[in-house]
Amino acid sequence: MSMYLSACVLHMIDYSPDPFRWMIPPQGIGADGMGRVWVQNRTADYPIMDVYSREGEHLAVVRIEGVMNPDIVDFVNFKVQPQGLLAYSMQDPDYPRVYVIPMPKIL
Repeated sequence: MSMYLSACVLHMIDYSPDPFRWMIPPQGIGADGMGRVWVQNRTADYPIMDVYSREGEHLAVVRIEGVMNPDIVDFVNFKVQPQGLLAYSMQDPDYPRVYVIPMPKIL
């Protein structure tokens, strides 16, 4: 088990639900061009997505880098596209931003 995956597992062990925060937001699920299902996981304080095969096998935990404004961690939304991810926040205190993220490699 990788150190990153170990940290995610330990984080889940310590997870305590917040009644005012979605664990999986309604818009946080999508499929990429290879049919893999990406699920936004808000149990961490940084953006991560769980990736599953068409058969439901858990393939990876992917941490999304470079899209966070620390003041709006709860409001970052992701849209999975065939070629990559779009990240955006409708609540950014500065101005609306859309991030275009190339599809992360899954081994």
